[in-house]
Amino acid sequence: MKKKIIILLIAFLTVGINANSYDVIALKRSVTTQAEASDTEAIAMLKAFYTDYITAVAGSDLKKPNVVLSKYCTPSLLKKLKAVDEDQILKVQDANIKMLDKLTIKKNRKTTNSYTVRWEYSEYNATINVWVVKRNGGYKINNVR
Repeated sequence: MKKKIIILLIAFLTVGINANSYDVIALKRSVTTQAEASDTEAIAMLKAFYTDYITAVAGSDLKKPNVVLSKYCTPSLLKKLKAVDEDQILKVQDANIKMLDKLTIKKNRKTTNSYTVRWEYSEYNATINVWVVKRNGGYKINNVR
């Protein structure tokens, strides 16, 4: 009788452990899927931002870049950008719409909420590290280097 109880106990524990391991695997998949969705959303926002910003800087309306910055950046970043003379967003003095042809945005896997933006145009190019934060259901740019 003791053998049957021990065998049943081991069987229940084994089934319980396997069920829990499947729950952990499902949870990991869920978290990974959510992170990938967040990355996709952040990259889409950064693509829209750089498209709008490069278009604005390349245009003749001097107020337009500030409107774009206000839409996509946090107030703390706007304050930081105003304190510096050079363009921290593009790392170049002038912009050309053709910069968008070779614009790439990739997730920085080593740093949370960090993305690497790279553009190339003619003999010019730049790599910019960008950090984002989630605000009001969307993403905003919080820092650039």
